[in-house]
Formats: sequence, C-alpha cells, structure tokens
Amino acid sequence: MPGAPKRASFCLRDEHSSDSDDSDDEVDALDLQLEAEESAAANAHASKRRSWTAKNQQVEEFDMASDLMYELMEEEVMLSLLSELESACRDEFKSTAREAKARPQEHSPQPVATAAMFQRFSVQQRLSVH
Repeated sequence: MPGAPKRASFCLRDEHSSDSDDSDDEVDALDLQLEAEESAAANAHASKRRSWTAKNQQVEEFDMASDLMYELMEEEVMLSLLSELESACRDEFKSTAREAKARPQEHSPQPVATAAMFQRFSVQQRLSVH
C-alpha cells in the first residue's frame, strides 16, 4: 500500500549454520509472502471502507429524497383540506348572510356602564362582604 510503512522483516539467523543460505532464502520468501498478505488485507479493507462510504452516501441521499417527497405529499394533503374547509366556510357564511338579510334588523340598545355605575357597584360589593 503506498505511503504505508513497510513491515520490518527480521529473523533469527544462525551464522554458524551450513544451511544459512537456504534458510535465508526461505525466510525472505516467508517475509515477502507475509508482506503480500498484509498488503492484500489492507487493500481489501480500504475497498470495503470506500464501498461502505458510497453506500452510506446513497442511503443518505435516498433518505433526503424520501423526506422531501413525504413533506410534499403532506403539504398537498394539507392544502387540499384547507381548500375544502375554505369552500365549506364560504358556503356557510353566504347562507348566514342571506338569513341575516332576510330577518328584520332588531336594534336593541346595548347597556353602557359609566364610571358612576362602577363606583356604586364597588361600594355595594364592599358592603355585602362585611
């Protein structure tokens, strides 16, 4: 893997052994095999990580699109309900207005409270409490 530190290969060698050249070759071959396996494992791990990241990004994009779609659907339903409500209210107000025009107008005087009335009421309340 580029940029990754190389694995330090070390081995125990017997300098007095007559088979030192053969054992050196075997150790070097084992070292190369281990390095190749480590490199393959690192590449596989990096590939999985890249694949997972891409899949994760796709899932996030799908979630965002789904959320937007549901929001639009909810908005459409809400607008439809409001339109129906507006139509029903408009009809109700029209019929109420027609009925009000048909009835004779009755003007009943509205009572108006003055400051003097409030003072008398306040005094009455205090006297009734005691």
